[in-house]
Amino acid sequence: MSSPEIDLARGGGVATAALFGATMVFLGLLGGLPVFLGPAVGAVGVGASAYWRTRPAWRQRSVPFVPAALALAVLSATSPALPSTVLFAGLASLAMLLWIADDPERPAGGGRRAAPVLGPATLGVGLAWAVTLGLAGRGTNVGLAGGLVVVALVLLAFLLAGVPRRPTTPAPTPPPL
Repeated sequence: MSSPEIDLARGGGVATAALFGATMVFLGLLGGLPVFLGPAVGAVGVGASAYWRTRPAWRQRSVPFVPAALALAVLSATSPALPSTVLFAGLASLAMLLWIADDPERPAGGGRRAAPVLGPATLGVGLAWAVTLGLAGRGTNVGLAGGLVVVALVLLAFLLAGVPRRPTTPAPTPPPL
């Protein structure tokens, strides 16, 4: 019985988890929770998700993403509707998508594989931030408009992802001699 080889070229690196954790902690600092509670919610959510993601029993389920998603939801819901919090909530969401794409079960390079998904999502975050900066009005109206733009872009990304590509035809083979 031999020991399984360790594949060092796997995804799930520390860099994406650290980026996700840093954006969540900064969102916690900007949010509406008390000074120490906001960053703690972000750090505990990302830390618990990162830990559960490494456990073999939980790896195939979506349970490891629940603490991070709950922390992001709590921090986003308690944040005031200001351009800075909208920007960092969007950046934290993009960092979460990048972290999810960097799956430990797949080879390294999750960021490159996630580019077709992150591109429209990044565009949506930018448009939501532009709507927040551009529209004068109460925060709830601006947040609702930005949310509708993001939902529309996500639906557009799903529609464009389902468009079939033209099949490539192989080069004709010469007849045998």
